[in-house]
Amino acid sequence: MTQASPKTLGKFTWLWWPSLLVVLVAGGWWGYGRWSNPSSGVVRVQLTTATIGTVEDPITQVGTVKLGQQQVLESLGDGRVAEVFVSEGDRITTGQTLLRLQDDDWENDWREHEINVQKGEVTLALRQQAIATAEVQLQDAKDKLAGDQDLFDQGYVSENDVEQSSREVSDAETRLREVHLDLEREGLEMQSLRIKGQKLEQELLSQQILAPSPAMVLDLIVQPGSVVETGTSLMVLGNPGREVIFLKLSPLRAQQVKPFQLARVQPLGPNAETYTATVKDVALLAGTGEEENTGGQFDLDVTVELDAPSDTLIPGTQVSVDILLDQRIDVVRIEAGAIQQGEEGTFVWMVGPNGTAQKQAVEIGLEGLTDFEVIKGLEDGDQVIVLPEQPLSEGTSLEIINE
Repeated sequence: MTQASPKTLGKFTWLWWPSLLVVLVAGGWWGYGRWSNPSSGVVRVQLTTATIGTVEDPITQVGTVKLGQQQVLESLGDGRVAEVFVSEGDRITTGQTLLRLQDDDWENDWREHEINVQKGEVTLALRQQAIATAEVQLQDAKDKLAGDQDLFDQGYVSENDVEQSSREVSDAETRLREVHLDLEREGLEMQSLRIKGQKLEQELLSQQILAPSPAMVLDLIVQPGSVVETGTSLMVLGNPGREVIFLKLSPLRAQQVKPFQLARVQPLGPNAETYTATVKDVALLAGTGEEENTGGQFDLDVTVELDAPSDTLIPGTQVSVDILLDQRIDVVRIEAGAIQQGEEGTFVWMVGPNGTAQKQAVEIGLEGLTDFEVIKGLEDGDQVIVLPEQPLSEGTSLEIINE
């Protein structure tokens, strides 16, 4: 028997490998075809149902929570912070003392004033005592004059004695007038001290920083011991009844946003509560320094305010904001993946009576992110094909895989 040469075996081996590769590829395609199309010419499809609902066209952006009517309280004088009576996050009421400043010059003036008041009160008491003494002395001098006058009439004393008693009455009257004048001068001095005390008390009020209205403390800029001057920023307050979201949009997106458009605000994270809001302001011009440059253009500031305080959002935290550019309520809607475009216009694929593909022309209204509004062509409950695995044509046999 004749044996094949090694050269001949190598030749047949080289011819055998391509044939095996063709068989494997053909078998793979045959298997995939059997899996995707259980029967010849049948396309597997999924259906979605047209429903009545809401279609929205939102712009979604992350923003930062702030409180409305924010204001910076400033020092009305020079000094240093003596005491701070509030903390960040505290809710405060109108007239509540927030912090107290201390002015060393004022402290010295107040101590000197108190000493002067004490001296004045002592002097005033002495003047009043002197008046009482002078009044007694005057009365004694008058009594002595009356007595001497009686004795003179009886011839017991001389006229000189009567004149001497009369001079003593005049001297007592003079002393009484003098002490009354001293009392008046001391009264004027005390009145001047009271005016100075009122002025110092007013200066003290300027050292006590009071809450101008109900608010929340957002930021404490100074601490006890901080040295301040007139106009130094002390703390930042905000109105907890107005929660505002600040966000930035590119000029192209910002021009779609208008005041009074509806919005939704939701904290970042799972299962977060959603709050309704309204667009309050859209900047007409971009900032010139702190805004992030996007695509060569500065972003524009947009302000959204919650319709009612959440009492849970924390100032300074970030939240997700959906600004509703447009909204349709109680309309027929369908998944965006069901909408098809062709030369004849917009249509959807439906399942015909014989289980075959059938075109249905539709008119689309508002286009949302996931759903489209259907103005004509579909009714509530109609089922249409969504994202078919293969291109369809009229009459294609279908196998529905999600019934």
